Amino acid sequence: SAVYLAFTVKGIVNSEEQVAAESLYETTESSFSMSVVYAAQSNSSIEEENECEEEEVENKEPAYTISDEEFELLARLVTAEAENQSFKAQYYVACVVMNRVESEYFPDSITEVIWQKEPARQFSSMWNGRYDSCETTESCYEAVEYLLENGNELPDDVLYFTSCGYLPNTKPYTKVMDMYYSSQKE
Repeated sequence: SAVYLAFTVKGIVNSEEQVAAESLYETTESSFSMSVVYAAQSNSSIEEENECEEEEVENKEPAYTISDEEFELLARLVTAEAENQSFKAQYYVACVVMNRVESEYFPDSITEVIWQKEPARQFSSMWNGRYDSCETTESCYEAVEYLLENGNELPDDVLYFTSCGYLPNTKPYTKVMDMYYSSQKE
């Protein structure tokens, strides 16, 4: 019923609470009606605010501009490294790659960072067969797109990630699901 639906939004979900809620509704029908009207008016205001926010987003310049080839390469690397992880973990993998592109310690392009072999191979998925065997997922495309549109929320010095703990000689930054992100030790 509509009463049940209205009260479930407030967290009342079991049948005893539903009966109590319906009794409460019957005794306070007029104040409840006023609340529903107020909520409907509030939703209208929220929709108008959201329309304004959407217009601002449409006019926003992207944080990064990359080629289609780099976009595909980065999204596939994110899939190979973090396919079974959360959106945030996937986004952070893309952020680490971008931090490396902007760092003086790594090559200056996404392609060169991802395929870097010297002084050591950088991403295990590029040499263990995982990159070649995976299909890029929608969430990984979205993580890269989010990075391009909104920028990088990781500090500039977060240059590493693994799924097996923090790397030696690095400074831990954060762990998201099974992924460990760290920065260069000073």
